[in-house]
Amino acid sequence: MGRVSGGRATYGHLVGVLVFAGGAPRIPGDLGHAATLGSGVLYEVLDDVSFRDLVDGSGAACDALVAGALRLQSAGVEVITGDCGLLARYQREIGAALDVPFVSSSLLLVPLVWRLQGCTGAVGVITGHSGMLAAGHLVPAGIGDDIDVHVAGLQETPEFREVVMNGRSTLDPDAMRDQVVDVARAMVVERPDLRSIVLECTNLPSYTRDVRRAVQLPVYDVLALVDVVRHATHPPAWTWNNDPG
Repeated sequence: MGRVSGGRATYGHLVGVLVFAGGAPRIPGDLGHAATLGSGVLYEVLDDVSFRDLVDGSGAACDALVAGALRLQSAGVEVITGDCGLLARYQREIGAALDVPFVSSSLLLVPLVWRLQGCTGAVGVITGHSGMLAAGHLVPAGIGDDIDVHVAGLQETPEFREVVMNGRSTLDPDAMRDQVVDVARAMVVERPDLRSIVLECTNLPSYTRDVRRAVQLPVYDVLALVDVVRHATHPPAWTWNNDPG
């Protein structure tokens, strides 16, 4: 096996997650639930960054996010992501400060998804609040005016609004699932040319499978992108038999 280098207190962390302080319940599929990413996940909880900092942008928040990401990198993680898709606002700054890949948001998938569907139809984006997703988040993710994006928010759905936006300490996963699916179905009715859906909010991957079954379109979330990067940093070791006999 050879020698193993030291220098840190803990080892084996593959994915680091920037998490914002709060008490909302989390379930598997949510980035805030450790079972979502399996073994090797390390969380960095940030007390000095608010949701408004992600919506409006802040130099102080950017510095705090970079510092938190650097702490995760120093702990040995090989991929860093964050617990809100609006982190796309800071993709360039955090990514430039790191030596490991930074996945700020599933919004980074939108330009790829658009090309996967031949630059035709539309890409649906389900976000927490449609009024808070702005050019300051889309442009850093590579989403320009040439991409047809149809955005729908969850701000009027009771379960999401009360739990995620208003901080209620209990969650009804079935109610949340049904309301997210209803929003997806309404998107397809409103835009019959919709060819795919990207779930921006990191609370939503718990329901990716349900949305897919309901609308029969490809549905992407941040976990899919993290898996792509994990594959790049830890590709499988293939074996084969060279013996023709």
